[in-house]
Amino acid sequence: MKKTLLLLLFTGFIFSAKGQNWAAPGAVWYYSYGNFAYDGYVKIWKLGDTIINGKTCDVLKKKRYGYNYMTSVFDTVYLGEDYTYMQNDSVFNFRNNQFYLLYDFNAQAADEWIVAGWNSSPCPSSDTVSVDSSGTMIINSDTLKCVYMRPLSMNYWPEWQFTNNWSSILRTVIEKIGCLGYMFPEPFCVTDMNEGGYLRCYTDSSGWTY
Repeated sequence: MKKTLLLLLFTGFIFSAKGQNWAAPGAVWYYSYGNFAYDGYVKIWKLGDTIINGKTCDVLKKKRYGYNYMTSVFDTVYLGEDYTYMQNDSVFNFRNNQFYLLYDFNAQAADEWIVAGWNSSPCPSSDTVSVDSSGTMIINSDTLKCVYMRPLSMNYWPEWQFTNNWSSILRTVIEKIGCLGYMFPEPFCVTDMNEGGYLRCYTDSSGWTY
């Protein structure tokens, strides 16, 4: 009986670790970063958990590594931490002393929500994103939900929006992985103020890799 119970608990743990669809144990994301004077990448990884306003949140630590051509120096820049949690197929992040909806994997065409920027940016603190369409994608034999975002209007110059690594205007967001551009919305009101670039790769402790 004890062996059976231990086996069930162990099996449940493995299923939970492999099936977790946001910030799985050991999750690490790598994003490109560069401009006319700098070349490198941004690393975001799950450091642990914490409780904010009664919600158990993922602690996501961010660092940028690269080479500065102006100073001829390799450097490491600490970009702080972000806090996220998932509920009912939606990912929320904590900014400006409140939780904002980051991703909604059940979203349908024309759905909209407000996303937050950083307090230190000269841009307004938030902006609205819009859903163009949604569907599914098979990665590593897993069927994952995906959402395609677009600016609210072609005549509207956004303050904060998701970026993308494809030539299409659509921003692709995939369950478990997040945005194929940068994980969080980036400022559009000022050039060369982005925190990160497009996604290079994702991996976690279960061995799941994209």
